[in-house]
Amino acid sequence: MRRLAAVAFVLALSVACGDDHDSVTGPSRGTPTTTFLDLHSDPGDYIGAGESHRYTLTDTIWNARADVGVMEPNHVVVSLQPVDRTFSWWWYLNLSAPTGTSLKAGAYENARRWPFSSGLPGLDFSGTGRGCNMLTGRFEIKAIQLGSGNTLDRFWATFEQHCEGGSPALKGEISILANPWR
Repeated sequence: MRRLAAVAFVLALSVACGDDHDSVTGPSRGTPTTTFLDLHSDPGDYIGAGESHRYTLTDTIWNARADVGVMEPNHVVVSLQPVDRTFSWWWYLNLSAPTGTSLKAGAYENARRWPFSSGLPGLDFSGTGRGCNMLTGRFEIKAIQLGSGNTLDRFWATFEQHCEGGSPALKGEISILANPWR
């Protein structure tokens, strides 16, 4: 009985201390202060194979850039691979604004597979030999700041994609802080 009461107390405490801001991968604790990619794949999701992962600067080589339209970013691409360069896994994330607009902080609904998004927001999370032919989803850019040479000095986004019209989702949260890794 005492053990059950302790478990109930811990659960109540964790709910009471929680943040009212939830990311797609779980409760967010405010603006991230590190570079990471969190992934959660539902059972049946082809890309993530039903697994969850967290990648950081300690285990991952990061490359990130923005393609700029007329003075503003309209496409972001991030690639990750293991630091040991074994290519046992690798990932690419592409996010693009609807045609004629710039990527800015905000929600992008009705995303389609990048680069075939036909004027809609573009999204593509793929790699490790897996990709979607048809994709639907959404993403939210919470922060974006360009550095020199179209690098990303600050980028924070969440995303959710569904392959081939299926309901299983791949959800992720990414945070890039250029210093000190560049």
